[in-house]
Amino acid sequence: MGHHPLDAPPARQAGLQDTTAPTLQCPADIETQVAEGGKSLPYTFAATATDAVTAEPTLTYSHESGSQFNLGDTLVKVTATDAAGNAGTCSFKVKVTELESGCGCGATPGTGGWMWLAGLGWWLWRGRRLPEPKGPGNTS
Repeated sequence: MGHHPLDAPPARQAGLQDTTAPTLQCPADIETQVAEGGKSLPYTFAATATDAVTAEPTLTYSHESGSQFNLGDTLVKVTATDAAGNAGTCSFKVKVTELESGCGCGATPGTGGWMWLAGLGWWLWRGRRLPEPKGPGNTS
């Protein structure tokens, strides 16, 4: 009983040597917000890698998925290594900012940013209605 040549791993068939690094696909840069007063938050992500010879290259991250990311920018470096030791890399940025208090509409308390809403509420409360749109079938 001998070994069939096609039973060998692809890199060893016919004296082939794997010299090509895996191809990686990193996530796009990520921007997320932590609640006001927060300092960090966990974030999950995944990169993917393909290789001509190794079915599932090993992925290593400078910051693991699900780990805490502090306020500011963090560069995450990903390395994919195949069975022959060839390595490919990619990177992406995780940007964490603090969520601003308030409506998120840019209005600062005390500047009148909400006054239009109060005025509309008062107008509607007084029993007035907004004018009906004019168009076909509505001539008033």
